[in-house]
Amino acid sequence: MPHIGWNFVDPQKPHSLLENLPEEPRFYFVHTYRVECADPADVLISAQYGGCNFTAGFARGNIAGMQCHPEKSHKFGMQIFRNFANWNPAEQCAELRYA
Repeated sequence: MPHIGWNFVDPQKPHSLLENLPEEPRFYFVHTYRVECADPADVLISAQYGGCNFTAGFARGNIAGMQCHPEKSHKFGMQIFRNFANWNPAEQCAELRYA
């Protein structure tokens, strides 16, 4: 089912990529598919569309991805870009290495 437009997201866990997001974050989506994380612990944000909950952002170690389009998502996307520019994935990688 095509998903085009703005949608609210639900943060699923604390992560440096989600720091300082404005309240009730919403992002712009343009897609006809969805990602399913093999490990639910990798889900950063989720959203609902067409009665279906889906992964809207994920991170594991030094890899992160967004289903939404931060570049089209106004102040919400700009904050994700700021966070990404300041992200130190070595911290998350150390947690995985020693877990």
